Amino acid sequence: MKVYIVTNGPFPYGMAPVKRIICFAKALIQEGVNCKVWCFSRTEAKGCPTRNTQSKGEFQGIPFEYVGGKTIRNANPFLAKCETLALIFLLYIKLLLFLKKGDVVYVYTHDKLARHSNVVARIAHLKGAKAVRELCEVPGKGNENAEGDRTKRYVLKKCFPRYDGFVAISDALMALARQYMKPSAKILKVPIVVEYEDYHLEDKSSEVQVPYIFHSGTLHEQKDGILGMIEAFGKACQKLDSPIHFICTGRKEQSPHAKEIDGLVERYNLQGKLVFTGFVSNETLKEYLQKASMVIINKSPNQQNTYCFSTKLGEYMAAGKAVIITRVGEAMNWLTDGKDALIIPPCENDTLADAIVRLYSNEALRRHLGENARITCKQCFDYKVWGKALKEYFESI
Repeated sequence: MKVYIVTNGPFPYGMAPVKRIICFAKALIQEGVNCKVWCFSRTEAKGCPTRNTQSKGEFQGIPFEYVGGKTIRNANPFLAKCETLALIFLLYIKLLLFLKKGDVVYVYTHDKLARHSNVVARIAHLKGAKAVRELCEVPGKGNENAEGDRTKRYVLKKCFPRYDGFVAISDALMALARQYMKPSAKILKVPIVVEYEDYHLEDKSSEVQVPYIFHSGTLHEQKDGILGMIEAFGKACQKLDSPIHFICTGRKEQSPHAKEIDGLVERYNLQGKLVFTGFVSNETLKEYLQKASMVIINKSPNQQNTYCFSTKLGEYMAAGKAVIITRVGEAMNWLTDGKDALIIPPCENDTLADAIVRLYSNEALRRHLGENARITCKQCFDYKVWGKALKEYFESI
């Protein structure tokens, strides 16, 4: 059996989806499974910093290939679209040429390519192979609007029945898949996975002059509750006698809530206390995480957050950071309030502010939560503990 992970995303450098692919590939390879990543899109833009320059090679033991032989897409939008279609058809050809009976195609793409992923499943079946879909968020990305609903209906009704299996990140997504998958399909739940040793960082929070909260997620309210976090931070600052900062990765100007953020800064006098770093490398991100006093995952109970499971939680826990998290979604199946996190109700900014003050004022509690978070992460989210389950699952479908 050989497992081909096909994705339209970048590799090996990128955001959460790339990290999950790397963890899955490493988990399978450690169990002796032959595994390769195929990228069927040119993911790098001309004139922008290029992270993925190699079109073929090996990354940390994982063979990978950009099927078109290049990583940088055409600057002309029309030609770039033509390239995308050509690369999809080139993927079809490669699958027809290389797939063998008993192989597995593991599809990790976004919903816009749903029709093409159906073709991938058909080719897999034609070659006697199996097609498995990654399921880490609700189809339509949880966008509760007409377009999101149309996408969700199409993917559920037209795509899910094509697959032989699903790897779901949450109980909610498992339940959703079972409603639409064919009777013979199999499903495996694999929660967030992290390269534990890579994020097992030394705590350096005592080295900074002003303690800070760290946020490495998006600057969107729907997904990461950024406005609620900033307001709670502002309220916490009013209750504290000594200074604290809030450092966020990303650029405020690129957030859809830039004006609202400015309003919160003005209302709570957060000038100089709320810092946006812009894009940072993975190594710089780790340095910020090492020196942070606490982290917050402020999910609201919307469709997107109910189904998904935040990858950054695993990184925070591996780093031994004290986490404040809202009682939403899959994370509640893995965490215990007062043991490895402070769990609070969602959408209660005053409660979040009180939790910030409590952690800021109690070093022993921060240390207790961080140490237990490491243990939970090692036992539950380290990719190495999922290798055997993934291998057995792929062999069984």
